[in-house]
Amino acid sequence: MRGRECRVPTFAPALVPHRLDGARPFPRREPRKGRCASRPWQVGAVTGHSGDMSDSSVETTSELVLVTGATGQTGALVAEGLRARGVPVREAARGTDPRFDWDDPATWDAVLDGATAAYLVTPLVPDFAPGLVGDFTARARAAGVRRLVLLSGASAEFGNVPILSREMPLRAVDQDDFSWTILRPSAFAQNFPAMERTLLADGGVRRPLGPAPGAAVAYIDVRDIADVAVEILASAEPDQVRAHAGRTYYLDGPEALGYEQVLDAIGSRIGRELRYEDAPRDEWAAGARAAGVEEVWLRWRLDLFAQQRRGEYAHTRDDVERLLGRRPRRFDAYLADSVSADSWPEG
Repeated sequence: MRGRECRVPTFAPALVPHRLDGARPFPRREPRKGRCASRPWQVGAVTGHSGDMSDSSVETTSELVLVTGATGQTGALVAEGLRARGVPVREAARGTDPRFDWDDPATWDAVLDGATAAYLVTPLVPDFAPGLVGDFTARARAAGVRRLVLLSGASAEFGNVPILSREMPLRAVDQDDFSWTILRPSAFAQNFPAMERTLLADGGVRRPLGPAPGAAVAYIDVRDIADVAVEILASAEPDQVRAHAGRTYYLDGPEALGYEQVLDAIGSRIGRELRYEDAPRDEWAAGARAAGVEEVWLRWRLDLFAQQRRGEYAHTRDDVERLLGRRPRRFDAYLADSVSADSWPEG
């Protein structure tokens, strides 16, 4: 796997590699007295908007938008979508010119030069240093960036520290000349097949996600995540820009599906019978350790399993529909568009 920006789509739950597969509340922020009284600081709900903000005919911004993670699943689509709206884009990743690397701050200034807005994707690793987000934000503001959209994840809502900690540096910024927006998507529909490479070889999955049908998840299509980011970054009208400032949007799919339902849908699509089996947590963890999974990754994965079992990924909120003027794509629609038996290697 080349470069962190090419890893698993950011904050879709990571799966244990190889054949093991068996793979938050934040307080409401009030405006400071005497300043920005009209700024909508409420986290979560997409209320207070006048009309549908999805009209692509709205005048687009002349800003240069920096798109990090540009070789990843959302970043590539965000760059494409912004260009389609007439917005100048600079793509940034380890393999681009100029090069961008979270672990090498010396690469930051070149990608920030001339940018006025940014789409920020952080690596999906449990030991990512959240202070880098603060350092990058400070560097971005000094370079002239005035708007930043951060791709976070659903687990931040319920206090998942590796994810929530990446939001904190942005939430600490309250300045009239800088605005941030945070996206908290559910698990990605594109995890199938991106994170389920041995699905056909294994004939299904065995995980500690409870009795069949397994924990329900409202899978979100990465195309919807990208469309939301584009809508925010391409909005040029001052009222629309202000409407997104200090907001957190929850990007859920339109239906919550258990693993058994997901496997049935995939099996019907590709003509294979796939099975889901619940696994005892300790047994699954022992198998992961035996396969060489590092403890930090194992703890993070088990935490995500527990969140799914508690129903924290099963919400079907309407932020996507409010922002785009349409419902998010269904999981079966994603399968019909993008998935076939050739999507998986045989084992």
